Amino acid sequence: MQSQDILAGNTDEVLPQLINAGGSPGGAWPKVLVGVFNNKIISGGTDLPEDFEHWIIKFPAGNEFPDAGPLEYAYSLMARDAGIMMSETRLFNTTKGDLFFGIKRFDRNGNTRFHVHTFGNLIHSDFRIPSQDYDHFFRLVTNLTKNHQDLIRAFRQMVFNLFTHNRDDHVKNFSFVMNHQGEWSLSPAYDLIYSSGPGGEHSMTISGEGKAPTKAHVTKLGDNHGIKKKMIDNIVEQVSDAVNRFQIHAQTAGVSKSTGNKIVAHIKRNLDGFSRT
Repeated sequence: MQSQDILAGNTDEVLPQLINAGGSPGGAWPKVLVGVFNNKIISGGTDLPEDFEHWIIKFPAGNEFPDAGPLEYAYSLMARDAGIMMSETRLFNTTKGDLFFGIKRFDRNGNTRFHVHTFGNLIHSDFRIPSQDYDHFFRLVTNLTKNHQDLIRAFRQMVFNLFTHNRDDHVKNFSFVMNHQGEWSLSPAYDLIYSSGPGGEHSMTISGEGKAPTKAHVTKLGDNHGIKKKMIDNIVEQVSDAVNRFQIHAQTAGVSKSTGNKIVAHIKRNLDGFSRT
């Protein structure tokens, strides 16, 4: 396409043009839909040439950390370490040395598109108004996917959000994918990043608690949905071990020392608070 030809080339050359072009497919961060093949990039969210894959690249908003791109990349590495399913992620650089976070789209396989619905859209809940509990989310996971493993994945992501201070866990940040046989599954995780949340609380409460959920809140919720205590304890231990390795992932991603220290302090407080009775 002519429009794709205009914005095509090496990532470090094209990204500044995409930033200036503006536009966003939704969400708090400015972002662009692109096609990526090795170190080549083209603009466009429609059909792409052969070998190119559909990606989303995010540009930090004004109130974010100056190294927001590396930070979200570090969170994606930490999430995988914690056993969370995510699409491929990477950092895209410019000739000026800027680093932007990118994630491969899970709703595309080549130019084949899968049907996706967010949790909020399915239950007609406005993500701007915190009104849901993880209990409601888990009910939908069970009823829609009819797959206990998807419930386990949702539970693991909740624990990760709690420990890593991702309080932007609103109903639009969880999705479901329908395959061509009409079967639903929980989508890979996305938008995992440090966030203070509305009023300093989680957007979705955990057993009714949004400000300082503890192990009792998490265990109660898991038990109510048929997750065995041994599984709950294993997930808590695995996620806790992974987030305690945040500094390793931060170093890999190029997160600044000041940002890293702030995240580590929040992680420590969350882990300490989680253990209290």
